[in-house]
Amino acid sequence: FESARRSLTTLSITQPLASWLRPRFLTTASFSMARDPNRAPARLEGDTAGAFALATAFSNSRRNELGLTIDWAVLAQSAFGETSLAGRVLGALVPSDLRTVRDRQSVYDRTGFTPPIWYQLGLGGLDDMRELAGVPAVSASESFLRTATAGLSLPLGLRVGVVYEDQNRLAFTRSGAGQTELRSSRREWPSGSLSWSWAPTVPLLRDALVFVNAQVQYRERETGSEVPFATGGRSGVRTEERALTPLLSLTWLHGVLTSFQYSNSQVVDLTNGNVGRTDQETWNVNVNFSWRPPSSLIRLPNDLRTQARFSVSDVGRCLQTAGSGECTSVSFTGRREWGLQADTDFPPNLTGGLSASYLVSEERHFDRKFSQLTFTAFIQLSFISGEIR
Repeated sequence: FESARRSLTTLSITQPLASWLRPRFLTTASFSMARDPNRAPARLEGDTAGAFALATAFSNSRRNELGLTIDWAVLAQSAFGETSLAGRVLGALVPSDLRTVRDRQSVYDRTGFTPPIWYQLGLGGLDDMRELAGVPAVSASESFLRTATAGLSLPLGLRVGVVYEDQNRLAFTRSGAGQTELRSSRREWPSGSLSWSWAPTVPLLRDALVFVNAQVQYRERETGSEVPFATGGRSGVRTEERALTPLLSLTWLHGVLTSFQYSNSQVVDLTNGNVGRTDQETWNVNVNFSWRPPSSLIRLPNDLRTQARFSVSDVGRCLQTAGSGECTSVSFTGRREWGLQADTDFPPNLTGGLSASYLVSEERHFDRKFSQLTFTAFIQLSFISGEIR
C-alpha cells in the first residue's frame, strides 16, 4: 500500500557563450500524491455507478526559466579597449539581465486513480492538466513572467537602476461540474531608482560627517483581473499604483546615524465604472547613537544604545461613482508617533533596557482621536545548556 509519493526533477544549463554573454536555462518539475484511507472513497464512474476506489489527491508543477545576462563592461573592454570612448561609455553600464519564466501547475482532490507518468513529470500543456480521465482539476493555472533589469554607474557616486516586469496568468477553478476561468495581469513600468553615496573629503566637514547615502525610488504598477460571464461579457477589476520614496541617511562622527524617509503613493481602483482612490503619505525620522552616561549617575559596563524616532502617516480615501465627476471623501486616518529606546549589555549574557512611546491616531471620518502613552522595561537572558561536540 503506497500512501504518499513525492518527486522533484531539475535541469540547469548555464554555459557562457562569451565572457560578457551568459545565457541560462532552468526547468523544474515537482509532483506529490497522497492516499487517505480515512476519507470517503471515490467512485470510478460518476457519483452512483462504478466501483469504489481509495481517495487519491495529487498535484504537479512545471517551471521553465530562460535568462540572459550581458556584462557591458567586459564587452567594452574586449571590443574597444578600456581607454577608448566607447569602452568608457559602455563600461559605465552595469550588467543587464533578461528573463522569461513560464509556470504551470494543477491540483486534483479525491480521485480514484494514479495519474500517468507524463503528468508526474510535468509534461503537457495547460489543457492537458485541466482534466484527467474525465475528472476536472480543482485548480489549474499557467503564468508567463518577463523581467528586465539594467543600470548605469555615473561619476560622483551616482547610480541609476531600472526594472521592467510583466506577468500574465490564466487560471481555472472547479465550480460544480465545470471550471471557472480567471485572467489576471501585472505590469511594473516605469520603475527605477537613483542612489548617491559620498564620503566627505573636505577637512572641516569630514571631522563631523563620515558618510552620506541618498536614494530615490519611483514605481508605477498596474494590476488587473477579469472573470467571464456565462451569458457573455466579462467583469474586471483594475488597480493603478504610483509610489515615490526618497531616503537620506547620514553617518556622523562617533557612530551617530540619522535617517530621513518619505513615501508618497496613490492607488486607484477601477471596478465596474466606479473609481476608488487612496492617497498615503508617510514620514520617518530616526536617530541612533551610543553613549556612556556619567558614572556619578549610573555605572554601566557597556555603552547605552539609544534610538529616537518620529513617524507620521496619513491615509485618505475617496470614491467616485459611475457617471459622477467628483471623488467624494469616505475616510481619512492619521497617525503620529514619538519613540525613545535605550538598551545595553550586561556581561556575560544579559541585555536590558527601557522604552517609551507616545501615539496619537485620528479617524477624521468618525470625528475620533485616540492617544496612548507607553512605558516598557525589558530584560533578555541568553544561555546555552550543554556542549556542542
